[in-house]
Amino acid sequence: MVKHKESTKTKITVRLDKEVVTEFNSAITRLGLRRDTYLNRVLPAEVFYLNDLPVNSEDGERLLYESRSNDLVKLGISLDTSFVKRVNTACDTKRIPRDVFFEECIRFLTRSLHSAVDAIENPRIHSFDEGAPYRELIWTDEEVEQWNIGVTALARLKGFTFDEARSALLKYSKVDREKILSSENVKKLEKEIRAGSDKAQPVSLDDLLTPLRNRK
Repeated sequence: MVKHKESTKTKITVRLDKEVVTEFNSAITRLGLRRDTYLNRVLPAEVFYLNDLPVNSEDGERLLYESRSNDLVKLGISLDTSFVKRVNTACDTKRIPRDVFFEECIRFLTRSLHSAVDAIENPRIHSFDEGAPYRELIWTDEEVEQWNIGVTALARLKGFTFDEARSALLKYSKVDREKILSSENVKKLEKEIRAGSDKAQPVSLDDLLTPLRNRK
């Protein structure tokens, strides 16, 4: 059995704003993530974006040093050695103090993590339909009756048995099922079935949906 060589790690220490570190650790804890594992996964992409930016001016670099918080705390992070080399090179090239890059990056990541926490703890935070997705599970007596009539018509159109037509129709969402059963072809055939005639021509389910979709 071939053993894969694990990436070597280098522990670095950065000095970051205390509030930034506190908020980040809180989000990591709430999501049950391993901090260093998470950072090793997402930081390479952030360095990629940094490399796409123009080089900072010398005065801009000095201002970044001068504008740092007075309440800094040390944060030790174990990162892939190859990544440490890349981030060091990127920060040097762009004239961005490495600690400033990490502070801004972690501040950005924290906002994303809090959004994820909100979505996990409250899955309906972006949902405006309180009945979804369970609304499709409710069938009124009228809907069941119309369903049976529509499936009968559809079976005639497709040359299927009732059970075959029902199985084919159930592969669609309830919204699309309603569109199929309310299509002109099906409605026309329902009348013909009630009248006892049999003039149906074969047609696919998707063909029944196409003209309805084109009306949007």
